[in-house]
Formats: sequence, C-alpha cells, structure tokens
Amino acid sequence: MIKKCALWLRDSFIRSRSLNATRIVAGSFAAIILIGALLLTLPIASRDGQSAGFFTGLFTATSSTCVTGLILVDTWTQWTLFGQAVILTMIQLGGLGFMTVITLVSFALHRRIGLSERLIMVSTLNLNDMDGVVRVVRHALIGTFAMETAGAVLMSVCLIPEFGFLKGTWHAVFHAVSSFCNAGFDLLGGRFGAFSSLAGYNDNPLMLGTTAALIVVGGLGFFVWEDIVDKRCWSRLSVYSKMVLLITAVLIVGGALFFLMEEFDNPATLGDMPLWQKGLNALFQSVTLRTAGFDSIGQGGLSDTSKAMSCVLMLIGGSSGSTAGGLKTATVGVLLLALRSGMGLYANLRPAQLIPQLRRACPLRPDIVDRGIDFMVVRELIGGAYFGEHKTWEENGETAASDLMIYREHEIRRILRVGFETAMKRGRRMCSVDKANVLDSSKLWRRLVNEMAAEYPEVELRHMYVDNCAMQLVRDPSQFDVIVTENLFGDILSDEASQITGSIGMLPSASLGDGTRGLYEPIHGSAPDIAGQDKANPIGMILAAAMMLRYSLDMPAEADAVEAAVNTALESGLRTGDILEPGKTAVGCAGMGQAIAANL
Repeated sequence: MIKKCALWLRDSFIRSRSLNATRIVAGSFAAIILIGALLLTLPIASRDGQSAGFFTGLFTATSSTCVTGLILVDTWTQWTLFGQAVILTMIQLGGLGFMTVITLVSFALHRRIGLSERLIMVSTLNLNDMDGVVRVVRHALIGTFAMETAGAVLMSVCLIPEFGFLKGTWHAVFHAVSSFCNAGFDLLGGRFGAFSSLAGYNDNPLMLGTTAALIVVGGLGFFVWEDIVDKRCWSRLSVYSKMVLLITAVLIVGGALFFLMEEFDNPATLGDMPLWQKGLNALFQSVTLRTAGFDSIGQGGLSDTSKAMSCVLMLIGGSSGSTAGGLKTATVGVLLLALRSGMGLYANLRPAQLIPQLRRACPLRPDIVDRGIDFMVVRELIGGAYFGEHKTWEENGETAASDLMIYREHEIRRILRVGFETAMKRGRRMCSVDKANVLDSSKLWRRLVNEMAAEYPEVELRHMYVDNCAMQLVRDPSQFDVIVTENLFGDILSDEASQITGSIGMLPSASLGDGTRGLYEPIHGSAPDIAGQDKANPIGMILAAAMMLRYSLDMPAEADAVEAAVNTALESGLRTGDILEPGKTAVGCAGMGQAIAANL
C-alpha cells in the first residue's frame, strides 16, 4: 500500500505532461501548505485540545514551508508533538524543495528519473542545465541528512541534560533541521518562555556555534556543495562557487565586526556580556539575520544603525539553490554589473594620476616617478567575457568550462568614440590595447580603431598588446595619456594603474552611457572591517563626486574647486591611515572630509 501511494504521489506531480516545471513547483508548495494548514487546525495538534483556527494553521504552515520563521503562536506552548512533527515535515520539504523529496521517492523505489523530472529538478535547484542534475540531487539529499544528523548529535549534548533523553533528542532533531533549513522555528518556549528563541543559550558556544554552522552550510546552496566535493581545491572551483564563498565570508565577518562595535556598550544587547560572549553573539547575529530568524539577543534593543544593517543582511539572504531566501549572495556580487548594464553605462573612466603629495607612496623607482603619472583608462563596461555565456560541464570524466567573449561593431565603436573624445580633451594621445595576434574580437577591435582614427587626425594613435601594456605601465607610465580597451583587459589594467599611483583609496571612477547619466564611485569596494571606526579614506569618493560634476552635470569649475580643495588638504599635511607617512598629521575619515569642505 505504501509503495502504491508513493508511486501515485510521484506520478501525480511528475508525469503530468499538462503541467510545466514552474506550475508543478508552485502547485506542490501550495498543496503542502494547504495540507499542513488542515493538519494544524485539528484539535490533536494543539495542547489545549481546541482547534487553533484555520488562519493560524495556514499562517504557520506557510511560514514553515517557505522557511520564513514568522509565528503567531509560540511553537512549543501551542503545538503538541503531532503539531510539531507537522511543522518539522513542512520545514524539511520547504528547505529541500518538494520535488527533491519526490525524487528521493524515485531513488527509494529504484525508478528511472525521466526528462520531465530532470527539468523540474533544474527549476527547483536553480541550476543552469540538466548536466549531472540527478547526481547533484542525490548528493544534496545525502549531505542534508548528514549535516542535520551531525547537528542534532552536537545539540543533544546541550539539550538532553536539560530536557531528558527523549525530549532532548526531539528538541535536538527539530532545531538541527530548522537551523539547516534556515527556518528559525524553535521549541524553547517551555524552557525560557514564549518567543524566547535562543536567548537562553547566548552563553553557550556549542549551541550557538552549531546552529550558526548549520545555517551557513544550508545557505551555501547545493551547487556549491557539489563543486566543493568534486574539485576539493580552491583554484579549481567555479567562479560562481568562489563568489558565493567569498561574499558569504565577507558578510559574516563584516557583519560580526559591525555588530560587535555598534552594540559593544549597549546594555539592551551586548553591553553587559563579557568580551568572549559579545564576540559570540555578534557573530551569531551576523549569521542568523540572513533568513534564519533565530536570535540570541533582543532585537528590539538594537540601535537604529544596527537595525538598518540587519535589514541589509536580511535582504541579501543566502545563495541560489539553497535553503535560504533573500536576494542571494551571488546576486550581490553581480548587482553592480546588472545596474551598469541596465543603465546602459558602457564606458568606465578611471583616471590614474599620482598626486605630488603622495609620490613617496608610489612603489615605482624614483626616476620613473619623476617622469610623471597622469593618464586615463577608458574601459568598455557591459560587453565581452563578463557578459557572455558561462558554462561548466562534465566531459570524458573531467570538468570543462567555457566563457564566451562577444563584441559587436556598435559596442566597439561607441567605446572608441569615448576614447578619442577623451584624448581630444587631454594630451591627444591614445593607446588602443588588444590581443589582435590571438583573438578575433581583438582583430575586429583593431580594424575599427584604425577606421575611426581617420575622424580624429589630431590624435596620435598607437596599438599595444595587453601583455606588453601591463609591462609598460610599471616600466614607464609617463608614455600614456589615454588607454582604451575592452572589459576584461580594462579591469586588469585599471587595477594595476591604481596601485602605481600610491593608494587605491585615492582614485575615483565614472561609468557613463549616452547622454549625461552616469554612476560614480571610488574604484575600491567597501571596508566593513573598519566600518564605524573613522578610519576610511574619503578622498576617492569625494573625487568621484568631482567627476560627476564634470561629466554629468557640466560643472567643470565646481569640479576643479573640489579637486583643488583635496590638494590643499593634502598639502597641509593631513593624512588618513592608508596614506600616512612620517611627519604628517593623522586624521580620520570625518577629519579629512571636514578639512576638504573647509577649503571649498
């Protein structure tokens, strides 16, 4: 009978050719929520023997299946063992994905996984294609149950002594599954009071550490797991996996440092804790906010700044194909690229100018520095390899990968136009950088450069291979006035250029499209490790504002005034920590900003 029911369930949701993958996934979630709501409405599900009401059951079922963690009633004080089991089942189904669980049925019954099932699994796990999808699902199931089991064992060390063997074991299993699935449901209302979450364990490294570890692993995504298992080497991991792991690490560490500093003396949160406990809870706060929903400190007591940071972390969430929600970590990694593309910002202007006051910070020889460093890198921004098709697949027992670089004539012509026009406003010298001895896209690039050069006879044009250009930038940067190149080469060369000018914190950039719209920013990223410490160098951002005045607002006089104010502040001997040298006056971010403003 059990086998027949399992086969019926499988066939009902998978073999129906009238439904596509999206409809099946949506329909399966709706069915789980409805069934769960009806079960939670039963009197047997509530401790008082009375029905909790359909709305309460529906809300709880939806929150459980969608691993949201919001509750109307405390999970322990309201629901019986039956009700808790229903909630746990929905959490597991929602975290894994219902179709993944249906696939588990197929595995157990030794049934073949057909094309329609594979398509559904690709949709559920947010994979790019069907290559190895069955293997990914199998490993996802094994990994999930292994992680949840390990987490339950570790948690039982804390929970069994407090609740007894049976109750403690059930608590451990429930919390392990809830943590791994980033659900945030807990059964601690009977021990520490309703809605207490993990506040009673804010001094327990094992409980908080295990919970945090499960949240992080569950939030990485099944594809990243598979990649780590297959490659077992950082250098061989896919770009996506590297991005997810790096962004996850930055968010966790940066968030922990932020909360530690912001809430350090707040008596409503970390203020009364010893130092080690403050660090533990700041770390847990950074992890759990990204869709898990547990808490070890009162969220109502957070400062307004911490609440704002909490919103940011909740918005980002976990990774694609994981148990977590949110925008996803990889989305954050490509958000700026998408913004640039959507706005049509195809030209990136990065000035590389060594400010005289910082010549000692330049890593080049003094005789090279004396020749001067003042050039502009004009980089194509929304084409090439970064925006082409990326694919990884298995071939003859090994992994293969490809990245497609495509450039069309109009894309090249418009960035070349920016390069020539920029050269006309500067020293009328332009170096076009390519790899025309190897790449067809570069051969097209060079041909179009030569064609457009006829429109700008005043500009001295030369060509240079990208590898030679990288060498010449450190050999004799004074030979360059304007460098124009495609996306990938420009990314590498502009970062090299930033280093030879002495400090990455000093340099602005502009991303421009047609018309006056643009995106202006310092060339460096954020620095969460020094957030709130008044250590950051604001000059790169201030000079980016000057570029905005010059290029988008057509206010060159005002731009000149801002740049002059920066030079005056530096000439007076003021330095932030990144550019500090003997004999100069150290100031913080605010102090440098105030000094520059005073010179306007």
